[in-house]
Amino acid sequence: MNCEKILTISIASYNVEKYIKETLDSLLLDDKVMNKLEIIVVDDGSSDHTAEIASEYKNNYPNCIRVISKENGGYGSTINASLKEATGKYYKLLDGDDWFFSESLADFILFLEKCEADLIITPFYKVFMPDKRFERLDNHPYLETKSNLHQIEFKSDVLMHEIAVKTDVLRNINRPITRHCFYTDNEFTFNALAASKVVDTYKKPVYCYRLGLDEQSVSLTGIRKHYQDTRKVALSIFETYAALPEKVKTSPVIRLKLLKVFDILYSSHMLLEKPGRHKRELMGFDRMIKEKYPDLYMLSNTFKRIRFLRKFHFMGYSLLCRYVLSKH
Repeated sequence: MNCEKILTISIASYNVEKYIKETLDSLLLDDKVMNKLEIIVVDDGSSDHTAEIASEYKNNYPNCIRVISKENGGYGSTINASLKEATGKYYKLLDGDDWFFSESLADFILFLEKCEADLIITPFYKVFMPDKRFERLDNHPYLETKSNLHQIEFKSDVLMHEIAVKTDVLRNINRPITRHCFYTDNEFTFNALAASKVVDTYKKPVYCYRLGLDEQSVSLTGIRKHYQDTRKVALSIFETYAALPEKVKTSPVIRLKLLKVFDILYSSHMLLEKPGRHKRELMGFDRMIKEKYPDLYMLSNTFKRIRFLRKFHFMGYSLLCRYVLSKH
């Protein structure tokens, strides 16, 4: 029986054999709902049993689960691969070691079926390991339904875990996400925000974001290993920003996302084991921003520590790094 797919869930999966069953089990609902659900597991060149486990689920649920196996290309490449194949009205990301809150998912799909907004924002859960402690985050309770996204005074950054986006809106961007790179969830979210016009809200948490794993890119170990990727992501976002209409460039939601990108960029360099060795790298990137994106350079002066470094030509950099590390 062929039914219109309402939601495509793209699951980025790389060596997640320990978690992928829990991830997929959280999406298994009754047949009526699952007929409206498209689950695309993108195996990003895993060397463990991720692909085999996902294929078992595909065999059991052939009408809604698909598996794409490809050579390793990084998180962004999994988005590119699944978006190319997606048939759902809306599109939402899910990491292979996270899961969805099953109690909300069925109702969420019914909500999306009737919705026509470009972008949907929901609360989500942070789940702290190893004790699996849940913390609900509702970062945008003030949002009204069916509002102009770029006229809202957002009070906090919009995160990947919070959003579902119309698939056609994403396709119209026609800009692939950076391959072989970490932190591209910010690139995806920026693109989605820039391309969307109307936002709606769903009031129940859907995404469960697992935290506390040493191998995660947001861990201190991960940040130190992949800090250079923050520059790649920033450059891609800045290039997208430069081509935006002025009314979108100056919208509060876009400015907040840009500030988040700057925060990640400078903080990641300051958290290195020996940050002084990489001072010149950051100084060079900073000069490039000033020359090529002067409006973004001025925007980033919002951060006191960035303004301080520039005022004193990066003197005191090592001292500031020790302070940032103490607060991490």
